[in-house]
Amino acid sequence: KGGHQPFGSILPGAVVSFETQDRNGNAVRGMGSCSVGSSYLHNPTLPYVVLGLGGTSNFISKLTIGLSHDHKGKQWYRQWELLVPNSQVILIPKPPHKPPKWTLQLYLTPSDLIYSVSGVLLGICVGILIIILLLHAREKYQDSKERKQAKQRFHFNVM
Repeated sequence: KGGHQPFGSILPGAVVSFETQDRNGNAVRGMGSCSVGSSYLHNPTLPYVVLGLGGTSNFISKLTIGLSHDHKGKQWYRQWELLVPNSQVILIPKPPHKPPKWTLQLYLTPSDLIYSVSGVLLGICVGILIIILLLHAREKYQDSKERKQAKQRFHFNVM
């Protein structure tokens, strides 16, 4: 059926853990679990886990996602390395019993900081361009001055 992705498959009991470093270089580990809440009064909700990294801007060193084991005691989990913080990660565990085939999709939401960072970068580039143009004009002026002095010396030597 083409590129249809099975978003929203309800697989209760997922466990998510991550490892990263804080600003001081200390290891930070976190864990969250997912359960599907439903009752006869409410519709079943899609499973999700929200993990807070705190004040770190580092990449997530390791993300481990595991599903509940089957009746034979087999555990299904997979690890991913170097994920971008402040992003949404969607796991598509299809098929659930084959973790190497699971797909992880990463969605980034640009924040307002991207505009300020782009402005600063553009300002730095314009500043460097102005400095280059000024130095180039200065070099041309000095070269023309030296050529004039060389022509005058030549004329004086002829006399």
